Amino acid sequence: MDQVNEQIKRALELSKSGNIEDAISIYKEILEDEELPEVMNNLANLYRMKGLVSEAIELYERALKMDPSFSEAKLNLAASFLEIGRFGEAMIILESLRENGYESDELYLALAVAYNKSHRVSDFISAYKKVKRSDKDEILKNYGVTPPK
Repeated sequence: MDQVNEQIKRALELSKSGNIEDAISIYKEILEDEELPEVMNNLANLYRMKGLVSEAIELYERALKMDPSFSEAKLNLAASFLEIGRFGEAMIILESLRENGYESDELYLALAVAYNKSHRVSDFISAYKKVKRSDKDEILKNYGVTPPK
C-alpha cells in the first residue's frame, strides 16, 4: 500500500503542476491492480477537467458503489450533473449530503447553482449566503448564474 500511496502522491503533484495526462496514466495504472474509490474519484476529477464528464460520472458512481459514504465523490458526482444540466439529480445528492451533516463552501455553491437553475429563488439565496469564499460570484458566473444582490 505504501507504493500505491506514493503513486497517488506523485499523481497529485503532477496534476497540480498541469501534467494531467501523466497523472491520468498513474491513476489508470493503480486501478489495473486494485480498485480504490479515492483513485477513481481523483481520476474522475481529471476527466472532468478535460471535459470528459460522462467518463467522470461513471468513475464517481463506481467509487460510490464501493464506498457509499464517500462524501467527496458524491459532491463531485453532483457537480458533474450540474455541468451537464441534470439539476434535479444534482440537487437530490447535494441535499442528501447536507441532511447527513456534510457542510462545505463547495456544497453550498453547488446547491446555489442547482436551486437557481430550478427556479427556487429563496433556497438559492439561502445557500449563497452560507458560502464564505471570496470567489463565489465568479464561480456562479461560470455556471451561468447571476449572483444575488
